[in-house]
Amino acid sequence: MKKIILLLLFTSTFYVNAQKNPNGKIFDEHPGIELVERFNKAFVDADEAVLNELLTDDFKAYNGEWMNKDQNFSTKQNIINQSKYWNSSLMNYSINKRGASYPDALEYKRNNTTWVYTYDVFHGIDKNNGFKIEMPYDRSFILNDKGDKIAAMIINYNTRMMQKYNLSFETIKNGTIYKDHENIRTLRKVISFFEMGDHDSAYSFYDENARFSDINSPIGSSQSIEENKAGFENTLSNFDLISIDEYGYPDLLDYEGNGSETISWWTFRFKNKKSGKVFRVFCHFSHSFNDKGKIIRQVAYYNGSLFDQN
Repeated sequence: MKKIILLLLFTSTFYVNAQKNPNGKIFDEHPGIELVERFNKAFVDADEAVLNELLTDDFKAYNGEWMNKDQNFSTKQNIINQSKYWNSSLMNYSINKRGASYPDALEYKRNNTTWVYTYDVFHGIDKNNGFKIEMPYDRSFILNDKGDKIAAMIINYNTRMMQKYNLSFETIKNGTIYKDHENIRTLRKVISFFEMGDHDSAYSFYDENARFSDINSPIGSSQSIEENKAGFENTLSNFDLISIDEYGYPDLLDYEGNGSETISWWTFRFKNKKSGKVFRVFCHFSHSFNDKGKIIRQVAYYNGSLFDQN
C-alpha cells in the first residue's frame, strides 16, 4: 500500500511540475490569413496573375495523405494548372470554411516561421459527367521569411473520392445483368406465396437475420422479419390483397465481388374491407441475396399514402 501511495504522489508531483514551453503565438486574425484567403479566391477563380503574385517561384505543394518519402511535389505551375482545370470543369464550384471552423495563423518561435491552417469543404459538380465532389479539404500553408508569399502547402483531402472521380470518366464493367436466374425464380416464388396468403412459405426464402426497409419509413430505419410480418398482417386487417402482377420483368444484377441484387416491379391490387373500393399500388422491390440464395435485404418503393386515400 505504501508503494502505491508513493507512486501516486510521484505521479502527481510529475504532472504539477511538468514544464510548458511556449513555442510561439496563435492568431485568428493575421496578415497571413488574409494572404491565404486571397490565394483561395484566386485558386477558385483561376486568376493566374494573382496566383503568380502570391506563390514563391520555388513553391512546393505536398499531399499530406501520402506516406511515400520520395513523393514528388507540385510546383507553382502545377497549382496554376490545377486551378484552371477545376475552374473550367466544375459547376457550383467553391472552397468554403467547414461548419464553424476558421483559419489559424501560428508564428513559431523555434524556427521563426509562420504557418496558416485552413479547414474547408471542396465542392463542385463536373460539367461533363455530373460527378459531385464534396469533401473535407484541409491545408497547411507555410509562408516565406517576409510573410508576403506562400512558400509551401500541405493538402489533406479524401483521396478515395478523388480516385472515384478519376474513374468516373471511364466505362467500367461491374458485373453481369440477367433476366432469368435462380434468384429471380426465388423472388417469383416469394411473390406468389404472398399472393396466395401463404406468408410462412414466402418468408422461408429470407435469411433469419434479413432486414426490411421501406421508402415510407424514416431514412436509415429497417425491420426484422417478425416486425415486417406484423406490419403486413396489420395492413391485411384492413385491406384484402386481390392480386400481385409482374410489371415488365425482374432483373438480377450480379456485382463483381459484392453479391447479387434483384430489381423488380409489381402491381398490387387491394380491396378496402369497409368500403369495398379496389385500388392499385405500384411497387418496386430491391432484394439482396447471399451466396446461399437467401434474401438478406429487401427495400420497397411505393406510395404508402394510397392506403390512407382508399
